[in-house]
Amino acid sequence: MNNADFWTFQAKDIVSIGILIITAWAVYYGPIRAVRVSRQEEQAASRTRQKAEIFASLMKTRRFQLDAEHVAALNLIQVYFSDEEAVLTAYKGYIRLLSRRSMPGVADESFWKERDDAFIDLVSQIARALGYPQDKKEIEELAYSPEGWATDQATIRKLHGLLIDIFEHRRAFPVVAASPSPPSVFPPAPVQE
Repeated sequence: MNNADFWTFQAKDIVSIGILIITAWAVYYGPIRAVRVSRQEEQAASRTRQKAEIFASLMKTRRFQLDAEHVAALNLIQVYFSDEEAVLTAYKGYIRLLSRRSMPGVADESFWKERDDAFIDLVSQIARALGYPQDKKEIEELAYSPEGWATDQATIRKLHGLLIDIFEHRRAFPVVAASPSPPSVFPPAPVQE
């Protein structure tokens, strides 16, 4: 074999060298790229799951908007839906209404209706962003909440307010003297001597 033959390349040699370089690159960068893609998919799945949890919390508590889970879900919307402009717009409108105080009088009912409509719009936008087929009317009408739960919550809030008034000396603790027992319908017992 001649020294001159050693340095001569044929097309198949160039192709072999190219395949070798590409294989080495794939062996090195392939796993790195696979890990990156896997992490991105995990993050996307986690974000979707968190969005779905917020939606589920709002749907669960839509009749009990003072519930801690409801408020927590509302406060997380900006974090998990930061890439959904329609959801953020509906969220900002709803929060502005929650922050506004109602004026006593005729405007009360229209104010509460406006707040309810804004909430339904927010939940509807979240459902749309998640790909759930939700109708606004169904979101509003197809929610169940036992009347007893609302009564219990109202009673607890009332008792809480009364206790605070008593402990802050704004209200006196009512003490009622025991009334004598009603007269008996039976004759008195005989006295023994």
